[in-house]
Amino acid sequence: VNGAKCSDGFAIVTGTMAWGDGESITPTSLQKIYQVFDGNVDIVRKNSIGNYAAAIYKGGTLYVFGEITGFYNIYYYNDDNVWLVSNSLYDMAFCLGNHVSLNKLAFIESTIQDGILLDDTFFNEIHRLSGFNSLYLADNKLHIKVNEYYYRMALAPLSDKLKDFVGLQRTFALKMAKGYGAPTISMTGGLDARMTMSSYLAAGIHPSLYYGTGNSFITNTHNEDKEIDEIFSKKFDLEFFDESWNTPEPIDKYWDSLLNIFGFHYDSYAGSQDFIESICNNPNDL
Repeated sequence: VNGAKCSDGFAIVTGTMAWGDGESITPTSLQKIYQVFDGNVDIVRKNSIGNYAAAIYKGGTLYVFGEITGFYNIYYYNDDNVWLVSNSLYDMAFCLGNHVSLNKLAFIESTIQDGILLDDTFFNEIHRLSGFNSLYLADNKLHIKVNEYYYRMALAPLSDKLKDFVGLQRTFALKMAKGYGAPTISMTGGLDARMTMSSYLAAGIHPSLYYGTGNSFITNTHNEDKEIDEIFSKKFDLEFFDESWNTPEPIDKYWDSLLNIFGFHYDSYAGSQDFIESICNNPNDL
């Protein structure tokens, strides 16, 4: 979490945000964000990239919002004059205790499709903030501001659209690298990982490549993917990390300890301690 005290308020950002032309989040960049912010969260969204949650207290009002994709989770509880906002569902539920109850349908939905649509969570009283919307606190009451976004795409040849897309990807890579340096990319066999790698290479930046090999079907690793990553590593002279993502025996061996640290994200790859350590110990940002 990065925070800065400003004139009559403060600005806080957690997650990864590149501001403006690619500034990392520091007290200096937070001061700049605070200065331009006028209560319209789109000012921050349009001048930043990344996955983040932000809180700005200015003019006697507290504003909470994230990027428009809603990828970075923000949860809120609002019952009369009692409110709570956090990026950790586990910590919120722990604090609220008997004030929350299990949302059985949402739990089943998450189990079946590995996700919950709309703003539901495991608990009836806690909701997830949509990327379109924002929260603001005024007169000790938490309010939701609903923002409507409409995307209109003009008809154009596919080649023109591809050029625009490539340009956006390259700009994204340049800004993130300027703020945080060359990243390490988790290179699965999917198109998205290869596209991310290509974006940084097109911007003249050499990322490191990362692959995890497990000992069970849970990690879904394949020798073919690893071999392709090794080819990329040699062809483009990129550092390659081959990590262990072994599933522990018994499978729940580390669940209690990981739950206390990572909340409901403890079960990544079935709660593999190898997976967690390989991510945390990587010398570059993933």
